Amino acid sequence: MKSNTIKAGSRTYSGGINMMAGYYSAFTHARVYEELEKRCAYRDLDILDVGAGHGAFTQRLLDGGYTHLYAIEGYCEFQVPEATLFKMNLNEDWDLLHDQQFDVVVAIEIIEHIENPFHFLRQIRAHVKDNGYVFISTPNPLNFMDRLRILRTGHLSMMEHPDHRVPVFPDNMNKYCQECGFEIEAQTYDIDMLATHSATLKGKLFKPVMRMIRSLVVKNGESLVGNSNIWVLRPGESQRYTPPEFEG
Repeated sequence: MKSNTIKAGSRTYSGGINMMAGYYSAFTHARVYEELEKRCAYRDLDILDVGAGHGAFTQRLLDGGYTHLYAIEGYCEFQVPEATLFKMNLNEDWDLLHDQQFDVVVAIEIIEHIENPFHFLRQIRAHVKDNGYVFISTPNPLNFMDRLRILRTGHLSMMEHPDHRVPVFPDNMNKYCQECGFEIEAQTYDIDMLATHSATLKGKLFKPVMRMIRSLVVKNGESLVGNSNIWVLRPGESQRYTPPEFEG
């Protein structure tokens, strides 16, 4: 029987400089689980939920039959006692994990809150097995509606969030992965926000018009669709760029 004690979609904000944790878009949450389950069928895998908040995704894993669950959370009151909790600041070295490695690492809507994405991904790389999987999601700054807002205001809407530090564009993510030792197996998205049903007459008229405009003006439409981007990563070799020695 599935638990209803933890609801995806609640927002919990941190004070000070600590990262926000505890918000999971219901669509992102479900899509990450779908991508994980089709690749990770064995239920005894060691799975680490990074920035787990109150434990919504950890609980979903538990409800799905996964039994070896771990979580990192430094602010919210984690509510899944069946999982092993590490309390730490994700902006620092993950020393509490020591040499422990995991089959799967999940970070849902977390990397945009981190001060240094390179450091964050290197910490994940150090704690995922060489044959493991990493699932990362982050708000999509290139979706069609946000591009319209940029034209109108000159600002990224995601950066209006008080705890968003870094917008992660696909090109940025490619660079992060290349230098931190990951290969991108797949990139997908959670949901096309222009395809969802609207309760108001304005929304019912507006979204079909926006879909038509998007189809006419956009060549590579997938990057403009999702509310959040989702990456499936496999450990690989770091290809860090080294500039040529200065000759002067």
